[in-house]
Parts: sequence; structure tokens; C-alpha cells
Amino acid sequence: MKHAGDDALDALEDLLQSVRKYTQLREKKRGTFYRKSVAFLHFHEDPAGLFADLKAGDEWERLPVSSRTQQKAMEKRLALELGISQVRTRSRANRSSDRGSATPNVGRAKGSMTASEIIAALESRDSRDWRQALAEAPNHREEIIPALLEILEQADNPVKFIDDEDYNGHIFAMYLLAQFREVRAYPLILKFVSFPGDVIRDVTGDVVPQDLAAILASVSGGDTRPLMELAENEEANEYVRVAALGALVCLVASGLKPREEVLEYFGTLLRQALSRGEDHSFIWDGLVGYATDLYPEELYGDIKRAFDEGLINEGFVSLSEVDREIARGKATTLERLSRDPLSRLIDDAVRATGWWAVFEERQERRTRRSRGDSAGDWPSGISGSPPSPPKKKSGRK
Repeated sequence: MKHAGDDALDALEDLLQSVRKYTQLREKKRGTFYRKSVAFLHFHEDPAGLFADLKAGDEWERLPVSSRTQQKAMEKRLALELGISQVRTRSRANRSSDRGSATPNVGRAKGSMTASEIIAALESRDSRDWRQALAEAPNHREEIIPALLEILEQADNPVKFIDDEDYNGHIFAMYLLAQFREVRAYPLILKFVSFPGDVIRDVTGDVVPQDLAAILASVSGGDTRPLMELAENEEANEYVRVAALGALVCLVASGLKPREEVLEYFGTLLRQALSRGEDHSFIWDGLVGYATDLYPEELYGDIKRAFDEGLINEGFVSLSEVDREIARGKATTLERLSRDPLSRLIDDAVRATGWWAVFEERQERRTRRSRGDSAGDWPSGISGSPPSPPKKKSGRK
């Protein structure tokens, strides 16, 4: 995934203006912000959209910022990391109290949910306990795995979720089963995401470009053949196909597959396995992007040929970027890959869904509206029912 260029930063100028208001940050160059002497926030672009990389603790967290709604969610996450969101939350709560609205949701006591309550919260269309349910699920791992698998078994046809966008049980199930490394979920998730066309993006939102690669790698048990079949499936959504390639890279980054094995397969795709017709897919861009992440020296001739044939969108990755990655050296490239947060397996479903801030806020707003409370205090751009779960990557730094 390339760093945001001038055109992308122009599209984000309103967001940049908002970020510049935080006196704790220093803009070292346009779109790159430091907190004291430490890199803190920068932006990326790829065909899946625009993304912000935010330093959260010791790790980088990637957040979608293509839409104004996503940018509002990112600003909330930024404020939280800077330690000022508590003031905003208290102010909003005070205004609600002044209007005589219902008491704020205080949630359950930590550790109080039973296995059945966790499943109920994850499948509920209006629950505000889903994040706590994700947090407490590991306490009931053996009890809830069969229920999570059953949820995925019933989600065999994504079309059923088009008119039921408030239901996200199948999405939560994928994250938790990935955290649990449950290989029985592998064929179920593959069947779900292999549905032809754009339906899968409509019902999962940015989960596909952001997290599907890590989810698939986490439940694969190291079995790469289904990932290869998905990458070559021309009927599958192009972002899903790229996520399959990303899953292979995740397995390399996690030390579960040798780089040489995956790079050899990428070479096969470049030379013969992918269609070279005029209507080529984003799969070509993702393939070159991921090959570059693995240090592509052995495939340079094949990659250059793809550029020469016009198969690659140079707005996503350019040959000069490939050249620069090779010039950095193999050790540097692979060390960067090992630190890429989106090349890691899913270890914590709560953290992995941390970019869903707008989803949670929309749920809260809908609940307030159903009670007849004013929604005027909520940020502009946040309206309607929750999105089909938030949107997270296909390509790399």
C-alpha cells in the first residue's frame, strides 16, 4: 500500500485541517504528523480507498478515511489516543442530562456475561454490548465455538444480508474464530466470501479489504491451496481475490510459510495463471503490491512485463516503487513486513475491530432516536442505521 500522494492528500485536506488543530502534533511534511519526536499519523492510498495509519501505543492501527463518516470516526480515535476524548464524552453526557434524556449506557460489569449472553449480544441487531461480548468470548471459548460455527453455517448465502444490514453475527463470528485459530471455520468463511460479484462487499463493507486476509490466514492452519484457488477464481469479487493473496503474505510474515514458496506461486500467477485480457482485474495490482512486500527481486522480469503490457494501475504501485524496494535490500523489506500490523494474524477481536467506531456510534444514535431523543449533538455525517460492518486493506506499505 503506497503512501498517499498529492492528489490523495488534496482529497483529505479537510481532515488534515482538523488534525492540524491538535497542538500536540507537528506536521513534519504534508500529511505526516509527529507527536514529540515520534511518528504518529500518516496516510496511504490504494484502489480500496484512503487509509490513515495511527500510532496506538506501540503499534500502528490502520483506519479507513475515504468518506466523511470514516474521517469522523478516525478523528474520534485520534482524540482518544491523544487523551482528550474523555472531555468530549463528558460534555456530551452533560448535554444529554440537561435535556432530560435517558441515562447513559453503563454496560455490564466486566466478566459478567455468560456464553449464551455473548452469542445473543453478537447476534442482536441493536445490542450495545457487542464489544464487551467480544472481550469476554475467550472466557467461554469451548462453549461458544460450536455456536459461532453454526452462525457461519447459516450464513451460506450473502444475499440474505442485503436487506438485513443491522445483523452482524457472521462478521463477529469470523473475527472470534480467527482469534481462536479455529480451522473448522476455514471452509465456511471461504464459501461465504467466494460468492460471485459485489454482494460480499455490500454485506461486509470494508472488512474485506481491511481484515479478510488476516482472518483467512488465521483459520487456514497453514493450508494454502484453498487460498490459491480463491485468488484464481475469476467469479469471486476482486477484493476478495486480493485478500487471498494477502493471506499468503500474512502466513509468511507470521513465520508459518516460507517466503520462497509464496513468491514462487506469485511468479506462476504473473507468468500464466491470471488472465491478461483487457478487462484485467485489480488482482494484478494486488499481486504486484504483495510481491513487492516479499522483496520481489526474483520476479522482477515478470513484474516489468506486466507493467509493459499495461496490466498494472500505476496509481496503486509503480515500477519505480518496486525498484526502490529492491534497492532497500531484502532484510529491510522483510523486517518492515514483520512490523506491518495488517500482516499479522488476528490475536484480539476487540483490537481488530477497533476501527469500527462509527458503527458503534451509529447504533447509539439509532437507539436514541427510537427513544425520541434529539440526535443533534452527534457529529455531522453520522446518520441512518449502522453500515454493513465497517470497512479495513488490499495492498501494503
